[in-house]
Amino acid sequence: EIQINGRTSCLKALLTEKKYSRIFIKILCQRIKNLLLQQNEATSDVNSDWLQETAHCDESIQTSGTFLKAVTLRINKTLTPLLAELIASLDRNGNLMLSLLNDETPKCLSDLWLEILQDERVFVLQYEDTVSPETLTPRMRVPVLNDGAGGKYFKASFPFSWIIDQCSSQILVESKRLVTNDEDIWEEFETRFDRTPLGEKLIKHLGSHNDYQEMIVLYMKDFIHMNLNPLNDHHCEVCVIVLSTCIKTKGQNSDVNDYKISIPRIHCAYEDSKHLLELLRDAFLLESRLIGEVNRILLNLIKSKEDDKLKCIELVLLDRITSMCVHYNERTNVEELAKKYVCEVNQWQPIVEKGLSFTSEDTNIEFKNEIRLRWNRIVAVKLFITHCAIGVWYKHIQSKIHKLHKLLEYPDFTKSETINHVLKVLTSSLKKIKKSGIRTSNIEEFKNNATRFFNIILTSLTFNCLQTENIDEKLNDLIMDLVISRENSPSSDRERVSMFTNDGVDPSPAFRAYLLHLLIKQRQDVFKKSISVQLMNEVVKPRSLTFKREFNLLINHSIEDSLHGEFYNEKYEEQHNYISTKIALLDFSNHQEMSYEMLENIAVLRFICIHISKWIIEIFVRNEQSESILDQVIEG
Repeated sequence: EIQINGRTSCLKALLTEKKYSRIFIKILCQRIKNLLLQQNEATSDVNSDWLQETAHCDESIQTSGTFLKAVTLRINKTLTPLLAELIASLDRNGNLMLSLLNDETPKCLSDLWLEILQDERVFVLQYEDTVSPETLTPRMRVPVLNDGAGGKYFKASFPFSWIIDQCSSQILVESKRLVTNDEDIWEEFETRFDRTPLGEKLIKHLGSHNDYQEMIVLYMKDFIHMNLNPLNDHHCEVCVIVLSTCIKTKGQNSDVNDYKISIPRIHCAYEDSKHLLELLRDAFLLESRLIGEVNRILLNLIKSKEDDKLKCIELVLLDRITSMCVHYNERTNVEELAKKYVCEVNQWQPIVEKGLSFTSEDTNIEFKNEIRLRWNRIVAVKLFITHCAIGVWYKHIQSKIHKLHKLLEYPDFTKSETINHVLKVLTSSLKKIKKSGIRTSNIEEFKNNATRFFNIILTSLTFNCLQTENIDEKLNDLIMDLVISRENSPSSDRERVSMFTNDGVDPSPAFRAYLLHLLIKQRQDVFKKSISVQLMNEVVKPRSLTFKREFNLLINHSIEDSLHGEFYNEKYEEQHNYISTKIALLDFSNHQEMSYEMLENIAVLRFICIHISKWIIEIFVRNEQSESILDQVIEG
């Protein structure tokens, strides 16, 4: 109702305002006339004499009372829907208010508003847009649209900003097709946009204005509302600073001395900083207090001499989030609070990991590493609570949560020391649970959960793609210790690995196989060296024949699994070449003793036989004439 009253007041003001009323009425009449012509064409009613038709319609005159009233009703019935459509289109996003000349809308924007309304190439409204698809007649109720992202209503600050947004987005796509270099895209986009009817009007009315930058920022705010759905005005202000900073940074890194804010540059800046803007929004949704903090940080950062301010914003945001999550850990004394802590960390996890993956590696490396280590600590504690603490064990190992948190002050999971800390906590937790007198089934369940927890630690924090090269040699030795239960090791070492291994051969070596899989997948060179050492090691040699057989098969299967993974990553047409290459590399000349090379050859042989047998069966099932492939296979 408020919007309807505002729209009515605005129309009255436009129709009575001395300077603009005549121009506005003239444009309005012209637009309605064009819609009427389109209506006549669409309804095949070009030559009909509606006035004569009304005069001969006795029913219409009797209903109306007089011929004049009948004519008036006919005009209203025809014109009212079209006028309603026109007004509704004009007032999209509250655009109608921007036509009035007042303190909030300067004269140049009012002039721009009227000129866009007049130009049917820019402000397009066709009769077919006004017709109901069900009745093929003008709609009885006309919706007034709003383009706020996420369906949120916003009031525009710049005339016809949704048209500018649509036009700019289309030109940006075309510019990307023509050029590939980022800097060239900016220039190409700006050149093409300025040549459009819309661009020409913007230059005409705003180009030489003293407050040009301030007025373009008004469009920037509309753009933010249409694409990012800011939570409040402070969030919108943060987005304005980010986009403005991106534009200025681009100018500093180019040959252009005067890199002002412009509409094309706003769209290009949004493409370049989209991940940061989305990261900020996701963070603000979870914790609205961050908006004020980030705003203050941004204002200070603008005054600083940092070269790449946008990357600094990401790191500062991640630093603040991870500091908050560490603080949450103090509340894990009660199981319900521990669950709440896990939930909160899970909410932050996609934001932090997305931020760490996007942040450039050359950006303040020490600060970034500090944030990553802190986050690793948070994730490790969260995983421990999730898998090992919540449930019947909580009251028995509650203290172990704090112990793990304390031991992992700056955890580097690519180092053996950190993994040893994790194993130490798991082993002491198991001891305490055994002493508590709970059922054997619960103890076994805890051991399974602990194994799952340790697997996730190795997969996500040790052997991830970002840190694999930093893994130290001691950690490889430690993992091999877990694969081989060392009977000759000191009692402290046996105690450490007893969490996962028995003194003899593990009858179901899934965990050990998983460790070998991680090693061969991420560190094949180190894996080969470690296995070669173990095969010759005195610790393995004294073992039973059963152990040696199982150990060799375990390695053999791990290598074979790796080959299958590589094979299925190849394109289908390249898989035959992959097999041929492996056949050519087979070498059994040195078979005096079991070595890594021998195990690798056996794995390759098993792998080749599996896939060749599948191909041969497929050939006969399909009844294909593929003797040439078969000949190659047999020859190999």
